[in-house]
Amino acid sequence: TPTATASETPAPASTASSTEQSTNSPPATASTESSPATKPASRPVDSQKTAEAREAFQLLTQPGTEVPQWDAAQQKLVSLGPDATPVLVEGLQSSNPIERETAATICALTGTEDKELQAALITCLKDESPFVRANAAASLAQIPQHQTAVISTLTSLLADSDPLPGSDPDRTFV
Repeated sequence: TPTATASETPAPASTASSTEQSTNSPPATASTESSPATKPASRPVDSQKTAEAREAFQLLTQPGTEVPQWDAAQQKLVSLGPDATPVLVEGLQSSNPIERETAATICALTGTEDKELQAALITCLKDESPFVRANAAASLAQIPQHQTAVISTLTSLLADSDPLPGSDPDRTFV
């Protein structure tokens, strides 16, 4: 499924994440007595693969990344699959629309089985950026329980004006 792209040169990442700042801290843990139905209190801070995903995501969202490095970073995130989930969730929740769009695009390429990832994508269906909304919809389109929200989002995108700089603001996609 092709995905929408806001620009060829992404905006720089805004700040280092709190996860990067706390990599020397032990992960939060649940009580030592747990039943099979008990979920862990939180995800581990960072695995080696998640750190690789973070590095690849930063390459995708920083300006000036050369095409071969950008392609390799995108393939790295796709190949990491679930290990990239914490980075993608952070990207979907970023204040930077390029980071949200990039994360949603990767989700469209990899699938969205993780419930936390799905929740972040559902929030992105109402994003101010039409590119984020389109890619979030593409990511959730294959999940039957989200198809009504996806159809609603895609339908509303048809009436959006073209957001590209220099385009005719009165032109719609209809």
